[in-house]
Amino acid sequence: MAKCRFNQFLFRLIHPDFGIGLALKWSHNHRLKKLKNEVERGYYDDIPNTRLYQYAQEQAALDPSIDFFVFGHQHKPMQYKTGDHALTTVVGNWIYDFTYAVFDGETVELKWFEGD
Repeated sequence: MAKCRFNQFLFRLIHPDFGIGLALKWSHNHRLKKLKNEVERGYYDDIPNTRLYQYAQEQAALDPSIDFFVFGHQHKPMQYKTGDHALTTVVGNWIYDFTYAVFDGETVELKWFEGD
């Protein structure tokens, strides 16, 4: 905690025009490093052992009328069948994959953004 307070003190000495940019860069680099570590560890290779998969399975068993689960917290985009008929969509990340989901009233489609 003392190091944190000291860092906060030092950060207050920096002009906001520079400090905000520094904080954003630090945060962005932290997200990149975390995502890279998760992928390298194979975290997303074993889908049935992820918390989102287990949660969706439990909820689908409790309420068979659920048709879709859409999550945005896990970093790897994917879709898979959940329970007897539900479809789980993990939107993924905007850092590497640029993925998003579209619901057309009947189904959810996972898409990749393609810029100009």
